[in-house]
Amino acid sequence: MDRIGFIDRAAHALRGHGVLRAGCSGCLIVLMLFSSLRAESPSSMRASSSLKSRQEAMQFIPFDQLTAAKREKIRKVIDRPSVYRRLPIQWTATDPKLFTFLVRYPEVVINMWQLMGATNIKFQRTGPYTFEMNDGAGTSSRVELVYGTPKLHVFYAEGFYDGSLLPRRVQGKCVMVLTTGSSEEQGRLLLSSRLDVFVQADRLGVELLAKTLHPLMGSTIDKNYSDTVRFASQVSRATTQNRAGIERFTARLANVDPAIRRRFNELTAQLNESSRKASTRVARPVPDKRPARRE
Repeated sequence: MDRIGFIDRAAHALRGHGVLRAGCSGCLIVLMLFSSLRAESPSSMRASSSLKSRQEAMQFIPFDQLTAAKREKIRKVIDRPSVYRRLPIQWTATDPKLFTFLVRYPEVVINMWQLMGATNIKFQRTGPYTFEMNDGAGTSSRVELVYGTPKLHVFYAEGFYDGSLLPRRVQGKCVMVLTTGSSEEQGRLLLSSRLDVFVQADRLGVELLAKTLHPLMGSTIDKNYSDTVRFASQVSRATTQNRAGIERFTARLANVDPAIRRRFNELTAQLNESSRKASTRVARPVPDKRPARRE
């Protein structure tokens, strides 16, 4: 196996705690696919389940730009969620284009984890904006990207959990709203991301969720969110610092559609070239434009 420094260390951390098993709905696996690196401030480090946060998240969803069918199924979840959680705002130095690509094509990250032995997740893309996932431990989901821009992604998913953590199968639906922004700090661009999660379990699953999983669910989601971020930021750093290693690694992504793999390879090549040119400009001495002194 290629040892791509940064990425390999992140994979060891992922092996330590295994894949996400939220239990109430397979759609929560998607939480592992969004990136972050460090908290903005003490307040951004706290998750929230408040009504105010929930209402604010609902306002981000562009219902007027969705079809009637999509509006209806999203409304059914966000109006009466069994669980709502706003994850902490996170900041990362990940390139915005790379961030958007990994959000929309999570199979790239999953296949990397598979090659490193860090996950048992099985992924199958079923359309340009839909895919199915199974974590091998009882959690399955069908996920759809219903709306996407570089600053906003809205996912809808349906799934079930049928494993050892609960005495019966629990079915659920989930809406995830990922908002993205940017800010400059000491001359470099930082990307911010915030994820709002609405989960609706079936009628019998609500009681099981409240008594069995809810106390652990929040910390599990936050931990996977944080760990996955670090991995994504390592990929971004390796893209600019170890182009040859990323190229070799990309060639081994056998579970990714060749067209998507080619697009990822082209993107990382562009990012590496941009980084190289930026480094060259910084390293080049600034010419002295002062007029020559006359003797």
